[in-house]
Amino acid sequence: MVIDFQRVKDVHLAEKSDTGLTKIESDFYEQLRSFIEEEREKLRQKMEASGVGLDPENLFTYRNLIILAKQIIAMRAEKIVRMAVADAFTGKDSILDNAVDWERELYWDVRRKVEAVISRVVGEGGGSAFNLVHVRILTDIPVFVGPDLREYGPFRAGEEVPLPKEVADVLVKKGQAEVIR
Repeated sequence: MVIDFQRVKDVHLAEKSDTGLTKIESDFYEQLRSFIEEEREKLRQKMEASGVGLDPENLFTYRNLIILAKQIIAMRAEKIVRMAVADAFTGKDSILDNAVDWERELYWDVRRKVEAVISRVVGEGGGSAFNLVHVRILTDIPVFVGPDLREYGPFRAGEEVPLPKEVADVLVKKGQAEVIR
């Protein structure tokens, strides 16, 4: 699907109306960026052609496009963060079917950080139903499903993360992580 102003308005309205993440194309943000660049270039060309500046209506439409794009990003990021925090405390996994790649990464980054704080403050396993082991990742690891059938990652070499003991044990055995505490 090609993105136009109406599609941006539709996604914005859907995100505003729904408490969960709405379905978007996996390349929605790339298409949105291209659309914004095209609209910016059209404005620049109109300004050069007229020699007197921009038509206020064209400028208003472009500014609205930017505002809608930022609000879409903010609404989706806020939903992701809320899910990650809630899941860090319950040990449950939110369904991320409607999330795109950067949103999944945000979810796991926030969740791991919150779980680490919970673990430090209230002790191992204090934030969820499993015991956490703090490991240092030795190699880049893409998203994978652990023995507990949960999704983990992606991880970058050098990153320190809390993981359930059985997941940490698998990564240590494979030489992909080392226990740090």
